[in-house]
Amino acid sequence: MPMTDWASLLSQGHYDKIASALIGACDFDVRALSESPYRTIEQVITISVQEKLQAGCGGGGYYKAKPPTIYLHPSIARRNNFTLLHELGHHLQQHHTKLALALLDLSPAGRKMAEEKISDEVASQILLPWTDEPLDARYVHPAELMAGLYKATKASHSAVLERVIKLLPETAKWILVVTDLEGVVQHGHSTYDDRQPAKGSRQPGLKALAEQAVDGPVRRRFHEGIRYRNGSELHDMLVEAVLDHEGHYLFAALTPEDRFGTGHIDWPVYECSNPACGNMFEVKWVKRHCDKCDEPACSWCDRCSCDPTTTKITCDKCFMPWAPEEVAAGHHDC
Repeated sequence: MPMTDWASLLSQGHYDKIASALIGACDFDVRALSESPYRTIEQVITISVQEKLQAGCGGGGYYKAKPPTIYLHPSIARRNNFTLLHELGHHLQQHHTKLALALLDLSPAGRKMAEEKISDEVASQILLPWTDEPLDARYVHPAELMAGLYKATKASHSAVLERVIKLLPETAKWILVVTDLEGVVQHGHSTYDDRQPAKGSRQPGLKALAEQAVDGPVRRRFHEGIRYRNGSELHDMLVEAVLDHEGHYLFAALTPEDRFGTGHIDWPVYECSNPACGNMFEVKWVKRHCDKCDEPACSWCDRCSCDPTTTKITCDKCFMPWAPEEVAAGHHDC
């Protein structure tokens, strides 16, 4: 068997190859690890379950070598699987003498980055085993691939998305996104210059896709556009979307309509829906989007399309209706 040049692999950033070599050399039953990470790991390494982290932290863990112990802050089962296998990656690194020595030759910051990336690869490759066959020769629908891998494995939504990103050809132009049924982004990644929507951002277009995907996969022009937090929108995109097999989350994949181009960034101008205001305003002045209707609040009167915009009181001078705040204040500004 040829010797592995760990130093060369580290210098070139081939963390996936390092992870593959570690998995191939370990004494664990890899199939058992993928099917039941907790039960398989605890036979060799102590797992100490800690308190849950604050809501929104998504769980986590860390590894101590003496004695070999994984401290797990639990989350949902699929997230726990990734955390346990990630920490197993640290165990494998520390117990592989030649790799450990090669890591010591790196700077502290470089070593920490490499160790984390290798552990991510260990977890991903165990949860989502894959052949070397090029993705573009077998699949043309990344959203369906994400959904299929999620159903067939014990990997989390984010792990599935990251694996599919790595499987795409280098020239591919895809924005992959996972959202809840309300269109709130959970995870996102882009393979090219157009940016993915921010985590936690509310995307009305993706919410509409989630509603349509109840009846099966959706493929169409994404006329709604992706909204960015600076107010701009990404248009001229095609989208495919499919719900996960549990019907709780949406996998979406967007690509430019122009095969050799990118999407178009638009800076929309809005007209206030409040007849007592009626001003035009640009996205750069938008302070908030409504949680109910997802529309921007007017930068002049702070109203959106679902706010009450009229009252039964009409000004006898300008004949415009009083706004609700004006009624509360007892003063109308003509």
